[in-house]
Amino acid sequence: MTSADPAGIPDMTEGGAFVDAETLAVERANMQLAVERAEESLRDLQREDRGWALIGAGNTDAPAHATLLGNADLVRGFADSHPMFVRAKTVRAAYVFGEGVTITGYVDGVDKAATLVDDVVREFVEDVGNTGAWFGHTAAIEREHDLFSDGNLFAGHWVNPRTGDVKVRVIPFNEITEVRTAPGDYATPHLYLRQWTEGTRQFKAWLPDLDYDPAAKPIRVDG
Repeated sequence: MTSADPAGIPDMTEGGAFVDAETLAVERANMQLAVERAEESLRDLQREDRGWALIGAGNTDAPAHATLLGNADLVRGFADSHPMFVRAKTVRAAYVFGEGVTITGYVDGVDKAATLVDDVVREFVEDVGNTGAWFGHTAAIEREHDLFSDGNLFAGHWVNPRTGDVKVRVIPFNEITEVRTAPGDYATPHLYLRQWTEGTRQFKAWLPDLDYDPAAKPIRVDG
């Protein structure tokens, strides 16, 4: 507890902490900078405001792809620069993957089969490319950050038909431009349209969902 001299000025030499004018000036400058950044962020939000879509009233349309990309870009910008967003992104990823993840294969009651399955799973998970792209700790944190900002996460699985080896790689959210679902069932995706550029060449391909395995597989989609 501090005491006061006859002039009413607190004595900060006992139990208190003296703050000099230079420190106060720095703190004030930091606060002013934070206010300016907040005001700039608010102006960005106002510029990006395209109005609210009513829920109900016959409005069943999903958000347009361009709208989703715009929102993802905005959130990603905040998540890389705004202290509150950076903190939220970091805490979320640490909560999910802070203690690491262990993946094993298991077959109930069959020891030999369980060992064989676990060997296959371990080979897939510990593949250098798969570890760097998906299963490694750093990759897992980065993917959680992507999910935080984009709200969507896509992984492509490429199978070597000769060896059976599977490579898993991240497909950027902006490359998935359309999703085909089961007829009358928007919750069951069948195909994803990926459009991307390599150098000056543009490509597109329909990629099947992992759970979509029809007996009669189409050779082409949309001609």
